[in-house]
Amino acid sequence: MILLDTWKKRSSMTRRCKSITLKVGELRQVAQQRQQETEAQRQTYLQEQARLLAEHIPDIIHPEKGDKIKKDLVDTGVAYGFSEDEMASVIDHRYVRALNDATKWRKLQANKVKAKAKGENVKPVVKAGAKRRTEGQAATRSKAQQKLRKSGSIEDALGLMIDSNL
Repeated sequence: MILLDTWKKRSSMTRRCKSITLKVGELRQVAQQRQQETEAQRQTYLQEQARLLAEHIPDIIHPEKGDKIKKDLVDTGVAYGFSEDEMASVIDHRYVRALNDATKWRKLQANKVKAKAKGENVKPVVKAGAKRRTEGQAATRSKAQQKLRKSGSIEDALGLMIDSNL
């Protein structure tokens, strides 16, 4: 009798183990299917993002220009405090577009300083037929002489002669 009870318990346990093993196998299979579906969805999303990015920044897919653009984007991201790993994990095209705008802005600002320095020593452009402006003492003396010519008064002549700064 004890032997029969032991055999029944053992048989019951074996059935339970087989049942659990089957359920675990089914769960693993379902998990694997979900993982494959998730990976397929991720790949579809990545392809869509790459397409959208190529629409907005066409040079990024160019073999030669693309590498430089990508390097500049990473450099800009690092300048803003992101790590290179964080930059490599960006998959949304909107972030890349915003970073591209920031890269262009930084380049413009760098070139602005150079252009300003370059333009400081340039003489002003004189338009054809424009009057030349006389400045300083020569202009004041010229005005005093014109005033004397108009009025012909002795006071204006004395003022012109007395003022030694002119």
